Amino acid sequence: MARTKKNEVTPATTEKRVPHNKPFEQTMYNFQPGDNSRNIAFSMAVAKLPKIDLFDPDQVEKRTWEYFSMCEQADMRPLVTGYASALGLDRRRLYEIRTGNFHNNYNTWKDLPQESLNMIHQAYDFLEQLWEANMVQGKVNPVTGIFLGKNNWGYKDNVDYTITPNAPQTDRDEIIRRYEIEHSDDES
Repeated sequence: MARTKKNEVTPATTEKRVPHNKPFEQTMYNFQPGDNSRNIAFSMAVAKLPKIDLFDPDQVEKRTWEYFSMCEQADMRPLVTGYASALGLDRRRLYEIRTGNFHNNYNTWKDLPQESLNMIHQAYDFLEQLWEANMVQGKVNPVTGIFLGKNNWGYKDNVDYTITPNAPQTDRDEIIRRYEIEHSDDES
């Protein structure tokens, strides 16, 4: 029961409280009104940035910090695809620059100045750090996070198998003895 201003007793609310179910909420899309518009507006702003010369380390550094500042001001998470777009690349070219594994005749990036490469590597490592922090803090759906880790940073699921033979191990001398017996039968 609750009391009103006049000290009258009124019945308490009859609404049932739903228990907080965080694991379930993490698997659901959590869009708020305006999220889509905000994402589109931010992506458009990044796409409209003037092109830069990746062979000019000063331009690369300036654009890198400009992109991260835009993310901070718009309260948007920095993305690998967003950073690539800010540099005038797609994520595959950015990954190739980061790893040094160039495909499809994009060898142009092999000649980037070391200062440009260092800045791109630093930013890419920063993005990985943010991804990891968001994963550890539960701010990314685990399946989505694993997908991003595999596609953007080369993470892999590895399973190691240990095979144990059913027959007992034979020593070197036993193998030689068997080999000699088999070959002596062939010569007879």
